[in-house]
Order: sequence, then C-alpha cells, then structure tokens
Amino acid sequence: MAPFTFSAHPTQAQLIASLNHFLKPQYRVYRVSGVILLVLGVILLLLEDYYVGPLALVLGVFCRWGLPPLVTRMVLRRAASLLDRPTDYRIDEDGVWVGNDQAESLFHWKAVDRVDELPGMLIGRLGKAGFFAVPLDGLDPETAAQLTAFIRAHVPARG
Repeated sequence: MAPFTFSAHPTQAQLIASLNHFLKPQYRVYRVSGVILLVLGVILLLLEDYYVGPLALVLGVFCRWGLPPLVTRMVLRRAASLLDRPTDYRIDEDGVWVGNDQAESLFHWKAVDRVDELPGMLIGRLGKAGFFAVPLDGLDPETAAQLTAFIRAHVPARG
C-alpha cells in the first residue's frame, strides 16, 4: 500500500529521543570515559593526590552525566530551525522523502542500513553518518503497522 504520504510536527521529546538514539555509541564513549576518570580520581585520592584526584572526579562526573545531555541540547539548538517545524513525509518505492518549508531530503533505500523502532517513531540509520526519523504516533494503528512493515521490507535485517 505505497506510497505513504502524511504531515507531522515532531515533538521536542521525539527530537531528543531520535538524536539520543543516533548518538548512543558516542555517548557510550563519554560515559565509559567518565567512569574511568572517576576510578582514577578515587585512586589518586587514596594515594593522597589532592590536586589531580578531585579534578579527575569532577571531569568524570561531567563526562558520565553532564556531557551527553549537553551535546544533545547543543545539537538540537543548532538544528531547531530545520527540525522543529511541520514536516511532510513520503515513503514509497524510491525511499523516504522528508521536507518542510526550509529543507528537503530523499533517502534512497540502498542508503538505509538499519531501522530501529522507538515509541511512536521509526529511526532509519544511514550508516554512521546520519539518520532520519519517521513519527508514527499521529497515524492510526493500522496505517502505522503497514508503514512499519513497508519500511522493514525495504531495509532487510543485516547482521
């Protein structure tokens, strides 16, 4: 039942969730680095290094808990003029077309290597270089299921 054509205005929560999902591997590096810095800080404090130890602890806390939300906020602030607006979607045999009054993009199926499901949306992965989000929560359940099946049929599971 293609093409699927609809309009949606991605919510702030959807924008944050899709970006956090895409940046999860990068955030994992930040969090692991934070834990390493925390352990190093504790070891240094036990060795009575009261200058570098606390510094490592503060940096560890920041990397573990502060850096991922800060990066998300900065990226969304810079991209808000393109993303935080009513958007049109067309999903057909050519791929996924996404457009609004500022920009448009066509993602051909051969560029999409993975599809992930988040609550109320699908995330199409374009390797490590990018992603697109397709909000489903404004669609009736039957249409959302058909759209999900259509996209999954064009992006076979790769392992």
